[in-house]
Amino acid sequence: MTTVLAALLSAAVIALLMAVLLIQNGKLEKEKRTRRQVSEADEKMRKDRLIRKHFVFSGMVQGVGFRYRARHAAELLDVTGWVENMPDGTVEMEVQGRPGDIEGVLRALEEGRWIRIEHLESRIVPIEEDERRFYVKGY
Repeated sequence: MTTVLAALLSAAVIALLMAVLLIQNGKLEKEKRTRRQVSEADEKMRKDRLIRKHFVFSGMVQGVGFRYRARHAAELLDVTGWVENMPDGTVEMEVQGRPGDIEGVLRALEEGRWIRIEHLESRIVPIEEDERRFYVKGY
């Protein structure tokens, strides 16, 4: 009888240990998933963060629909800012939005049929909190 009891007790201890290991493994897996989700959320938040950039374009950028193409792209991508022809033949533009959307505006400009950007300067500038739209300056 004691052998049977010892065998049952051993089986119970083994089952208990296995349950503990499974629970710990489940916690580890859950912790790994949580870390991955937090990391993915951090990456998404970083990509969704608003920035504002100031650009100076030179080349064939005036008289070719540059500003109106910029405004159209900005409206489609839901970014704010402004664009303006400068007396020296360059075009200046400030765009505020998510980095990917700002890149989208630049791609739209580069794809313009008559637009030829020969030189581009850019820098990050402070965000304008109250800005609500993108507009063409000077008209």
